[in-house]
Amino acid sequence: MKTTRRWAAALILLLFAGSAPTLASVIGSWSVGGKLTTKVSVKGQGGNRQSGAASDFYEFFGDGTFQMIDMSGTWSQDGARFTVIMSPQEIELFFEDEFAALGYNVDVTVTAARLTGKEGVGGDTIKGTFALKLSLYINDLAASGKVKATYKFEGSRAVLTGTGSTVQEQPADGGGALRDVLRDIRLGAPRVE
Repeated sequence: MKTTRRWAAALILLLFAGSAPTLASVIGSWSVGGKLTTKVSVKGQGGNRQSGAASDFYEFFGDGTFQMIDMSGTWSQDGARFTVIMSPQEIELFFEDEFAALGYNVDVTVTAARLTGKEGVGGDTIKGTFALKLSLYINDLAASGKVKATYKFEGSRAVLTGTGSTVQEQPADGGGALRDVLRDIRLGAPRVE
């Protein structure tokens, strides 16, 4: 009798386990896309806001490291939810290089950088938000500023070929808002907040 109950209990557990939603690890390659909104303000000069479509390629490695096209960090997962801790120094260097390409000497400080998301049932989709706040000092203008960027994304496992990913980054031009402010300052145009 006890043997029969054990078999029945084991069968019930297997049935429930088989019908429960499955979660895999986010380990692997992901093609992500979504909407990037960037707000920029420069003290005494006004500000700008832009939003548009953006795409990227995320790679979650089994050793806990994370790589996107332009930046990296470390990641962890608790159930369906994942969190990526981005490298502040890498973000600062990336944006300082971007501003230098625009012709400006800008000191960038990351004040917040958080990439969080949730894995979809079945483990083949993710969605989340990358929120970034930067403090700027534009040396050429002796002016301080702030950038707030929010990227709401959804993604699916990337299809990889023998020569690499089929995913191409769609430049988000999140720097466009700052570029517009800096261009107007250079031209002497009045800014409206």
